This record gives sequence, structure tokens and C-alpha cells, in this order.
Amino acid sequence: MLKFLFWVAALVAFIWFAVSVPLGDHTLWGHARRIWQTKETQDLVEGTKKAVGPAADKFKRTVKAGVDEARKDP
Repeated sequence: MLKFLFWVAALVAFIWFAVSVPLGDHTLWGHARRIWQTKETQDLVEGTKKAVGPAADKFKRTVKAGVDEARKDP
């Protein structure tokens, strides 16, 4: 239980740090948000979606087939 409380406290401390302590002109959260909004990052996201798309579709079909098979009456 103490270990869990320690990790919760550490997470809360990190979140507080990320949103309230300035690192230059912005907080850590502000820097991350500004980086995420750049054209380069958005290009990376779109490229990743295109590359992973076929694998994700195959995964969805496989899971759906497994669920359908599990729902069949024995």
C-alpha cells in the first residue's frame, strides 16, 4: 500500500511540475503542446497512421472474428 501511495504522490508531483513550473517561456506541458502542434509532428502522425493502417485493420478483423467465434453457441 505504501508503494502505491508513493507512486501516486510521484505522479501528482510530476503533473504539478509539468503544468506549473516555467521552463523558459513555457511550462513542460506548454512545450509539449507546442511541439505536438508543429507541421513536422503532424506529418509524422499521418505517416504513422498510413504505415500502421493495414496492420491495424488486420488486427481489428482478427479480434472481430475471435469475438464472433466466441459468441457462437456450442
